[in-house]
Amino acid sequence: GVDGTSGASLPRKDSDSRTTLSISLWFNAAATQLYRYNALVYRANQTAVSPDINWSDRTVALFWMTDPGLHVVYTVAGGTAQTICLNGPLPSGPVLTPGTWYHLAVTIDAPANVADVYLNGALVASCAVGGPALHTGFVATTLAETVNTQLSDVGNFTGQIDNVRFYNRVLMAAEVARLYRLQE
Repeated sequence: GVDGTSGASLPRKDSDSRTTLSISLWFNAAATQLYRYNALVYRANQTAVSPDINWSDRTVALFWMTDPGLHVVYTVAGGTAQTICLNGPLPSGPVLTPGTWYHLAVTIDAPANVADVYLNGALVASCAVGGPALHTGFVATTLAETVNTQLSDVGNFTGQIDNVRFYNRVLMAAEVARLYRLQE
């Protein structure tokens, strides 16, 4: 598990112009979190090696919220706008409870202008994304930690994260449901 003081950084990679992405993971939040927004996955553009990146450099971020709920945010190229797909309790579906394992999947299809959020194999939110994500420099990805230290209510996740997968394509709803059933 992760204790809220550290997480994992994936190797930085040269960014590309992909405009599709899917992220799938299992998480189990601890009852006590250190922040309101607790990063599960945080992907951001870096044009230079830097310990901090502001929100306009973020491409996509998935957070567990202490409400409890989920915060899923996407930022278009140049940081001109951000789309918040979820911000708090789910509009439909289960009430999220700390100490319970959940499967979360997010698919982003910028050419089609849509992001979908799935919980336990079911679609719980869909939103317009407004364009391709920022994709110059390097892409920095962290699990259970944020690279943004500018906001006092944003920080590292406390709990467990498992079976994290990144895809450079949009997963279909049936594929997301299959990923959920495989590990259920």
